[in-house]
Amino acid sequence: MVKITATELLNRIDSLWATTEDIMIIGAVGRHRALKIKKKIEDAVSSKGKDLPRNLVPMELVIEHFNINVNYLKKVAKERNEIIGNWK
Repeated sequence: MVKITATELLNRIDSLWATTEDIMIIGAVGRHRALKIKKKIEDAVSSKGKDLPRNLVPMELVIEHFNINVNYLKKVAKERNEIIGNWK
């Protein structure tokens, strides 16, 4: 398991789309589990009749899947003076 800081996680989720690697890092899971999560998200999106870019899923749904509290991450990063980029 790779430990990342609040700022690193904020930078990782600062994208519209997530790859399998993103899911692995965000969820601290292995490749097999990340692929299962990605497939679950793909199925949920396609069941609504929507198409996805190849090998990508919406980051919003990844954040939702892992129940990530973005406001809390911002608070922690700010307290540690780690805020950079778009997360000020």
